[in-house]
Amino acid sequence: MKKIFQAFLQYVLPLALGLGLFWWVMKDQNFTEIAAIFRGADYRWLFASFCFAMISHWARAQRWKLLLEPIGYDLPITKSFIGVMVGYLANLLVPRMGEVTRCAVVQKMHGIPANVSFGTVVMERIVDVFILFSLVVGVVLLEFDKIGKMVLGIFSDKLKSLQNLYIFAIIAVLMLGIGIFVMYRMREKLLTIPLVVKVKNFSVGIFEGLQSIRKVKNMPLFVFYTLLIWFMYYMMAYVLFFCRPETENLGLIAGGVILVMGGIGMAAPVQGGVGAYHLLVSQALMFYGIEAGFGKDFATFMHTVQTAIIFFVGLLAFLASFFFKNENQKEVQTPENSEII
Repeated sequence: MKKIFQAFLQYVLPLALGLGLFWWVMKDQNFTEIAAIFRGADYRWLFASFCFAMISHWARAQRWKLLLEPIGYDLPITKSFIGVMVGYLANLLVPRMGEVTRCAVVQKMHGIPANVSFGTVVMERIVDVFILFSLVVGVVLLEFDKIGKMVLGIFSDKLKSLQNLYIFAIIAVLMLGIGIFVMYRMREKLLTIPLVVKVKNFSVGIFEGLQSIRKVKNMPLFVFYTLLIWFMYYMMAYVLFFCRPETENLGLIAGGVILVMGGIGMAAPVQGGVGAYHLLVSQALMFYGIEAGFGKDFATFMHTVQTAIIFFVGLLAFLASFFFKNENQKEVQTPENSEII
């Protein structure tokens, strides 16, 4: 029963949520109109979007390589790219599964302990969340009349409920503090339990990966790849505006708004941002005078293009991963993590 409940939370619930959002956004839409957008699209801009997407994924693979180097692992860019793309593919099936899958694929191909590489992936996510948050702030400031007042209105209606949230947060912090104190006092007894020892060893590897950013040899290059990733994200969405006459006159700032809304939608705990992306991007297009029905259709068009790129390139990367032998198996069997493997 426990396994069934876990599977429900991990697979069924996110899928149901995503499909529910997708249905709510698209329930009044005619899919023949969406097909018409694809038929009438300028495929030169679709190819440009594909190229920008590939550059962003290559830059992410390069950035991950930089994080792994200071902790003793020289991951070839080909294997890093394969790991990134297979991870993206996994996220289309199960939300947040891509991070784990990426590490598992690289361990199989190159022998890097999954717990160590997972720590570097977590650090990547922390950096990307910071960038996305910065973009949200920038977009709100630039387009305050369109977005800022709406956001402030939402939060002003929730002030009373936030008071209860503060109380809950204080109680949670107190309970966490008590739990840490009890675990500290009982640490010697806890370390005699095999499961606790395994968790401790696994956590040591994750912590090692998290610290990798402090030891990056070429920090300017790391920053360059981070900025390149997000600029390419911007470009791969922005050039799609030129596929249709209804959106070709949207400006550069509108592209930034779409990037932010789409980024939040893709970060939602649903497979591939299904539903959440459509809802947020279609609302953003309405800010710029795009008719609601066409906005939903065009959001579907943009999401389908991006998802198709990830699916086909990710599938090719998954197949390619079987042709790489693990030449560093001995690196996996270290004293700290030998019990995990």
